[in-house]
Amino acid sequence: MYFIILALLVGSAVAAGLTSNAAQQPLTLQLTHHWSSNETIYAALSHHKEFSKLIKAIDFADKIASVLNDTSADITFFAVPDSALRRSHKHHPEFKAIASSAQPYDLVDAVAFVEEFQASKDNKNDRDKKKFKKFLKKLVQAILEYHILPDKFDVERLAGNNTFPTYLVLPEALGSRPLRIRVAHSLVSPVPTINFYSKVVKPDNNASNGVVHVVNHPLLPPPPAFQDLFLAPSIFATFTSAIQRTGLTDLLDLRYRHGRKDEKGTLIGSNTVTVFAPTNHAFEQLPKKLRTFLFSPFGTRILRRLLQYHIVPGVVFHTDYIYNKTSDNFYSSCGHRTFDLFKVGLPGTDMFSFEYRDSCPDLCVAQFRVPLSEGILTEDSPGVFAKDIEHPEPIESFDEELPSALTNYTLHAHVEKFKFSIPIPSPHNSHIITKFNINGHRVIVPDIIGLNGAVHMIEHILDPRGHSHHGQANWEDWEEWLPQWAGEH
Repeated sequence: MYFIILALLVGSAVAAGLTSNAAQQPLTLQLTHHWSSNETIYAALSHHKEFSKLIKAIDFADKIASVLNDTSADITFFAVPDSALRRSHKHHPEFKAIASSAQPYDLVDAVAFVEEFQASKDNKNDRDKKKFKKFLKKLVQAILEYHILPDKFDVERLAGNNTFPTYLVLPEALGSRPLRIRVAHSLVSPVPTINFYSKVVKPDNNASNGVVHVVNHPLLPPPPAFQDLFLAPSIFATFTSAIQRTGLTDLLDLRYRHGRKDEKGTLIGSNTVTVFAPTNHAFEQLPKKLRTFLFSPFGTRILRRLLQYHIVPGVVFHTDYIYNKTSDNFYSSCGHRTFDLFKVGLPGTDMFSFEYRDSCPDLCVAQFRVPLSEGILTEDSPGVFAKDIEHPEPIESFDEELPSALTNYTLHAHVEKFKFSIPIPSPHNSHIITKFNINGHRVIVPDIIGLNGAVHMIEHILDPRGHSHHGQANWEDWEEWLPQWAGEH
């Protein structure tokens, strides 16, 4: 069942968010009743007609209603109003059609399916209807779980990390770790954008068991890393074409393959991976003769080796989260298997120290000083570039050696956090910027969420020759060393 859910959930929303202004314009949402902070999230939403469709979906997925109504919880929920759940066309679902479809489904589809199912008077095949209901419950539950964070994060606390774990866990993805969301902030407004396309339009609606942020677009679990890239051809067409050409697709993809007749389907590909994805522009910067050679039959083997150097199998590396499923061959500065900056507890002051102890047998203790009361921005944030920031104050930095898919070759990751102020009147003019370099090259868009890992956008082809060549982007002398290097390795 989870294999089918996995195949139907993933879509192109994150990739679309990179290629265009995919986020809708902020909705003008006026609640008809006063929001009560003394009620549970479920009760508060139930009392507002603006969320009637969402409540219908929550009630249909029994477990979600229990989570949102749990008085002992302290969670975050991204609520989608009815105005963002309208479907442009009618569709009458049939179980076999949905289960075998290659089309991804989001909360808009799920709500429509629930409404049509509940309105259906057709009881001719009660067995099929029960089977479809069970399947539909799983689908709705998985989609809604991706809208829940397991801790309370108001907008100020959301500024503390770039990524956060959700309630959604798919057993075959990310080593059965929770799928994550990406949060970005602008310079002036504290209102965050989730996964590039969903904007928080009414934040910080407190409830007795957490907080609700109203968003203008449903959250859709991201596709696997390869599909994330494939669905953004204006940025990654050359890279994905090269990946397919060299037979490396399964290192980045995770897809469902239906079984024959009565056989169960299986997942094929990689369930844990990090990729540093060069843009089309990165390939265009290579000498023309080198590009022609790499994409010729004579250069395929060398192209494959260069691409392998951009892939880190078995590791999910974000600027605030690391998961390594095979720690035996992975060096980390504190020897950890999992590090999550999210696990810091509530800050007592603006600057505070914390310890994170890993639950694995090899105990890891990491100490950082992170101001969660300030907003973290990345260098892809609108209008933010390192050259525009005067005298940023260093706060924290760390380094990791990441084992690439090219045997015995590692990538050097360096992450720094800086505090800076902008000279404009604003209650939020103090910010944090996260700077991420790989082999000395700036990662221009970090922390793109994938179903099976992390994607980081870079504008240079990484040179595998070693630290002495890190940060250099000159491939003019490639004929002097590349063929020999490929022959030796």
